[in-house]
Amino acid sequence: MDWATSESCLTIPPFERQGIHFAIAGPEDDADVREILREVSMDGWVKVSMTREPEMSLAHRALGQFGEFLILREVASGKAICIGEYHTSSLFLNGIASTVPYIGALRVVPKWRNRISILRNGLDMVRQLQDVRGDPSFMLTSIAAENTRANRLLTANLAGMPNYHFIGRVVTLVLPVSRGRPSEEARPANKEDLPVISAALCEAGKQTQFMPVWDQKNLLQLTANSDLDLKDFRVMENDGKMTGALAVWDQRGFRQVLVNGYSPWVSRLRPVYNAFARIRRGPSLPRMGTALSQVTLSHFLSPTRETEAIDLVSEGLTLAREKGAETALLGLSADHPMLRVLRDHFRALTFETNLYLVSWKSGPPPPQLDTSRMLAPEAAVL
Repeated sequence: MDWATSESCLTIPPFERQGIHFAIAGPEDDADVREILREVSMDGWVKVSMTREPEMSLAHRALGQFGEFLILREVASGKAICIGEYHTSSLFLNGIASTVPYIGALRVVPKWRNRISILRNGLDMVRQLQDVRGDPSFMLTSIAAENTRANRLLTANLAGMPNYHFIGRVVTLVLPVSRGRPSEEARPANKEDLPVISAALCEAGKQTQFMPVWDQKNLLQLTANSDLDLKDFRVMENDGKMTGALAVWDQRGFRQVLVNGYSPWVSRLRPVYNAFARIRRGPSLPRMGTALSQVTLSHFLSPTRETEAIDLVSEGLTLAREKGAETALLGLSADHPMLRVLRDHFRALTFETNLYLVSWKSGPPPPQLDTSRMLAPEAAVL
């Protein structure tokens, strides 16, 4: 994170190609960007949209990112037909704090989904923005594993499109807060814990890939500029040494997840599943059109002992329940040693996401990753 660069005004002028107007979204585009985010769902057995209410750019400021939305409009009608989001963050890459661009929130209204030229020219606009800003010439991106159409299209190595290099998979656990219990081993953090938490997060970041650089400066700025407070952190100690930590981050004030629908078979079985979920105290499937009542478990430093990892997450779920949430999200690498333990203990639903490094055919290849370092992107900032 870098709150200084979040105010950057380096940008590129709009242009028109093949009857489409390409531009960086401004305040006058806010309503259209938010409408597409709200109405265009991601494919899968549950169709969800990732919304940004009440303002499209509020999340960028809260997260300390330089971020822009791109908006494409049909020239003849002026209607918005596609958006995408580009932002940069300070992440650990091969053990070094690095500026890493990210491309996401790519949404095309249904009528225009089969026009590959829209994606090609929109991504070319991203490349121009990178050049103007002097950003690294690659990007990190994530695509839901169930979105087979997007995964197939973007990895097809089509002419004029960038190259997508698969680097691994992240699993998001949807944890029911009803299974949380207070833990005597975990306690709320205080100001004296900040240097210790920061040092531990940075050390973990150096050993993994794409964890945010949570140094003291960035943690202080984060708690000052977002809805996250030190009292939302929980830490575990053993013989005076911190063995685990997490934060319960309620981001509903600047971005939300809206359930727009289910596949036919899930829709039919939903009442039966929900009745069973209530008995097992598992996560339920909400009504269509409902914004999920959820928070994110972020800044996760996993204890090495299974019982301690369960206790720490359980304490986090207890705090999430106090915040009025029904579920909490925790994103872990598919090869994280505690993934299976936490999934089974808390009877979590899971969603899998493919991670890619994106590079331009006319530019250098993406960074060569040290594969001995586990992937650790932070779901709360992607």
